[in-house]
Amino acid sequence: MSTRHMMATAVLFAAVVLLVRPACPVYAMFHVLCPGCGGTRALMALLRGNLGAAWRLNALVVCEIPLGLGYVLAGIWRRGVWPEVSRGWWITVSVGVALFTVGRNFFAL
Repeated sequence: MSTRHMMATAVLFAAVVLLVRPACPVYAMFHVLCPGCGGTRALMALLRGNLGAAWRLNALVVCEIPLGLGYVLAGIWRRGVWPEVSRGWWITVSVGVALFTVGRNFFAL
């Protein structure tokens, strides 16, 4: 998939989520907060400049946005192309998301 297709897909997905705001299927079935629960509301709070509310709604989103943007922009700046993501990066992110999910459901993070 080309960079244009990925960007178009991301923009379309973001538009649908921000406009429709679908209910979380994980919460509906299991009554636990998934890593994305509150993410849309956190993003909206960030866009309004309310960092505290965004952090309370979903701290993972607040941390991911600058890290993700920085990673992509650094890759484009250095090589002029969309950066490749290593296996180690995916493992690190997956472990972090899992720890965040456990922490927010059992330790009220």
